[in-house]
This record gives sequence, structure tokens and C-alpha cells, in this order.
Amino acid sequence: LFGLDTLHKVLWIKLLEEMFLGMPSEYPWGDEIMLFLNVFNGALLLHPEDSALLRQYSATAINTAVHFNHLFSLSGYQWILPTMLQTYADYESNPLLRRGIEFCCRQFYILHRKPFILQLFASVAPLLEFTTRTSTGLSKGVSSQCLFDLLVSLEGETADSLDALELVKAEKPLRSL
Repeated sequence: LFGLDTLHKVLWIKLLEEMFLGMPSEYPWGDEIMLFLNVFNGALLLHPEDSALLRQYSATAINTAVHFNHLFSLSGYQWILPTMLQTYADYESNPLLRRGIEFCCRQFYILHRKPFILQLFASVAPLLEFTTRTSTGLSKGVSSQCLFDLLVSLEGETADSLDALELVKAEKPLRSL
């Protein structure tokens, strides 16, 4: 059942990607995009340690940021970064997951530079206030060390351990939009 649910979530991510890429890049989104991105973020929260899902999630996030360039340069990252940051903080012991998220964030940084950094700080600010552990061992926030590790990973080249860039439909290597 767990494997079937994981496959189901991967297919949902692929469906969202095809749907997003089929829309005009200047689609007049309101808050409706959150309805779709809740499904997208929920897949990562439910199955963060599945490498196939993480690969598809990363590629879809990058494809969406490229396709909806204007939206993501203004506020789009704030809808996906809190989930990515929380997952990054909760699974410190999983180097593949952390490298995958670091690579995805590095690609976001390449695409949008300052808007991405500003949205990263805006997304992590509320999470930094609540760094207490729950009974499950997962934190309710992001530690300052996790944020620092992520920022340091933006500085240099991050290896694409999951080969997510292969699924990205934009011209490679990615360039600033």
C-alpha cells in the first residue's frame, strides 16, 4: 500500500507539471495556485525519502519556476519553500534528500537570484521561531544551522545526485531569467 501511495503521488506530481506547462506562462493566478501546490507539497511531506518522488518533485518545481517566471519572481517560491525547508530540517540524517533539496534551491537561485533569496528569508522567518521537538522526533521549525547549511550550498556547485535536471524541459544549463 505504501508503494502504491508513493506511485500515486508521483503521478499526481507529473499531472500537475503537465497541467502547469500546458497553461500560458502569464496565466492570471490568484490564490487558486495554492490548491494545486498543496497537493504538490503534500506529496513531499508524505514521502520525502523516496528518491523517485524527490527527483520528480525537484524537476517539476524547477519547470514550474521557469514556466511561470513572472509569478515566481514575485511570490511563487513562498508557496513551496516552507515545505522544502521543513523537510530539509526534519531529515538531517538523509544526505540524498538534503543534496536534492540543496540542488533544487541552487537552481532556483540561478533562475531568480535576489527574488529567490528574499522569498527564502520570508519563508524561513516564521519557521525559525519554533525550533522545538515534537514527540515524533521531528521539529516544528528550521534550525539556524539548517538554514546556514542551505545558504552555504548556494555558494558553490551542487551535484545533481538525483539527476533531476534531466527531467527539466528548459535549456540547460539553466541561466538567470
